[in-house]
Amino acid sequence: MPSTRRARPDEPAGYQIECLLEAAGDAVLRLSVTGTILYASKRTVGLLNQQLALEGRSLTALVVSEDRELVLQAIERAVESGVPNKTRLRIATSGQPLWFELQFALYAGGDSEREVLVVGRDISAQQATEERLRHMATHDALTGLPNRSLLSDRIRMAVAHGRRVGRGFAVLALDLDGFKKVNDALGHPTGDALL
Repeated sequence: MPSTRRARPDEPAGYQIECLLEAAGDAVLRLSVTGTILYASKRTVGLLNQQLALEGRSLTALVVSEDRELVLQAIERAVESGVPNKTRLRIATSGQPLWFELQFALYAGGDSEREVLVVGRDISAQQATEERLRHMATHDALTGLPNRSLLSDRIRMAVAHGRRVGRGFAVLALDLDGFKKVNDALGHPTGDALL
């Protein structure tokens, strides 16, 4: 939990800024405009559980390979437009990757150098819930197979693709005759297991 201690007026400004950065979010980083980490809050270091120091490393090196381009684009947008922008991405940890929502903003760092401030929060639990709900909306609860909604979507995509490339496709439908007899004679749990 972040400290609630107030900075004293006689403390150096750098210390006061560090206290603010520690309280700003789950992840707080200062980057060069090229993406090199200049500062990482203690909370960031603890959350990412990295074996090596973060300062001096590229932020893209911490992100899973599929999301690295998102980091480069976010830094570029912040530097070129000066407008903060948010992105969702996965950062590798010593365990499994964590989902973060990060906001990238350009600001004047020490000695009026331009830097990128990155403030974010761990959204891993939220992302897992969203993925579970998406799966439930498109898959049968019993078999885990795609449901009619997903089938209809995939058929529409196949028709559109077939028209674009001038090729056909086929759909195979299977019907299990007499399956009701299995449920009636052996019970629904047996029928479910058979499916």
